[in-house]
Amino acid sequence: MLIEKVLEWIVEIISINDIDYQITGGLAANLYGSGREVYDIDIEVSDLDVWRLEFLCEDYIVYGPSRYVDEHFDLLLMTLDYGGQLIDVCGIDSMYIRGWLQLIDFNTSVEINGMKVVLLADLIAYKKLLNREVDLIDIELLNKKSRI
Repeated sequence: MLIEKVLEWIVEIISINDIDYQITGGLAANLYGSGREVYDIDIEVSDLDVWRLEFLCEDYIVYGPSRYVDEHFDLLLMTLDYGGQLIDVCGIDSMYIRGWLQLIDFNTSVEINGMKVVLLADLIAYKKLLNREVDLIDIELLNKKSRI
């Protein structure tokens, strides 16, 4: 229930401000039927729109916007906390995953429950590239779901 409320809040802000976006990560996998518990909400926007959202969501920022770099990612990131639910807003223009520049095309997004969600094939490719335990679980669950 909390995720639905948080999604409604952030998608409304994004839509009112005419920001192009797509939902990715575990929530996207869940929307495709993985069934895995969702820890955070991952939303991709342009780098410029991360900065626009900084002003629109300033009361909820717990990180960034700042460059975030670890063994998997190198990206512009802002993390929001809305009622205890974390939202990672990622800039796509300069996003690298495992050293590869990600060229995201919002035109390939699909609509699920009124929200723009990354294309399933792109989600699986992204999760294969990351190759983390949680990503492998999502891929396995999505593959099982597609065989049913």
